[in-house]
Amino acid sequence: NANHQFQTPNEQFGYGGYIKKQILPSLGLQADFLRGKVGELRRADGLGGYTGGTGYETNVQWSGALTAVYNVANVNINNADGVLVPYVKAGAGYMSANATTTGFTDPTANSGSYNRSWFIPVGAGFKLGIAKGINLDMGYDVNFVKSTTFDGSNAATNDRFAYAHAGLEFALGS
Repeated sequence: NANHQFQTPNEQFGYGGYIKKQILPSLGLQADFLRGKVGELRRADGLGGYTGGTGYETNVQWSGALTAVYNVANVNINNADGVLVPYVKAGAGYMSANATTTGFTDPTANSGSYNRSWFIPVGAGFKLGIAKGINLDMGYDVNFVKSTTFDGSNAATNDRFAYAHAGLEFALGS
């Protein structure tokens, strides 16, 4: 959370997918889809501490983003077919999400109703070639949400959330 309103992230599982068109050897355009939950515990009490028994869980009903993916390098490992490809990415997206709070209410946050908002995803990761046309993709993304109520608590600055991901990438076509 960008506002430091909560103390402890509550890890959740989600799922997603993407379709990517490689425009240049080092640059691709990617359409991302993500769905899952985000949560944190112990809300700030405004006095420099945190209150036990408080928290939020935001359900990301759907999100879609268009990102540019820049492959930083393409490293052969021991002259074998395996390839290590570190990358960075950034883009813009739109999502529908709702927050459910525990132990507090914020009437200005529209808690419990689905709200749609823009977000900016940025990330870094690497792909490891495990077979011809198949890569293991691992990375970390931070999403800057254009909303102050993503976490069910209204604040002066916009919220953000992050996630780590791991999955398989299958290359289709040339």
